[in-house]
Amino acid sequence: WEARLRRALENDQFLLFYQPLLRLADSATPGYEALLRMEGRDGELISPGLFLESAERLGLAVPIDYMVIRKAARRIGALSQHSVWISLNLSRPSLEDTKLIEHIQQVSTEYALRPGQLYIEIPEAVAMEYLDQVRGLIGKLKAIGCRIVLDDFGRGPAYQYLQQLPVDMVKIDGELVRGLA
Repeated sequence: WEARLRRALENDQFLLFYQPLLRLADSATPGYEALLRMEGRDGELISPGLFLESAERLGLAVPIDYMVIRKAARRIGALSQHSVWISLNLSRPSLEDTKLIEHIQQVSTEYALRPGQLYIEIPEAVAMEYLDQVRGLIGKLKAIGCRIVLDDFGRGPAYQYLQQLPVDMVKIDGELVRGLA
């Protein structure tokens, strides 16, 4: 995996696909979630579930996430005539990286992003495990114009902590609603 991941970084073989997020109230699409895939040698698309754990273990998750931030910002910049936003999932190492805020600020300036155009998703499990640190990170991200999404809500005990986290959106875990009519 190390050779494959390094080659993919060097050859720009990480691709972002944009899943529209539909607002049910008016059927508008105000934003998109960026979905990461790695392109294999024969052109097949490899889902992050197969490579992210290796990337984290090998210390490559942060460079991959920084590339994702840059690509998403470039896409938002190209759509500057529209008021859309893009939501990104970042790895735990990136959320802990001391240069994350600086990187997002730099990329936001480079592509002239407006406040609220970049959403950062934080998994419920990470938020609950590192509540104080995540609260501080959320404050810094909001200060530079990011919006915050609490991802995979419903897998753990986050409901009791929800008021302590100034998130902008909650993505409910599929298991919580799968059996509903």
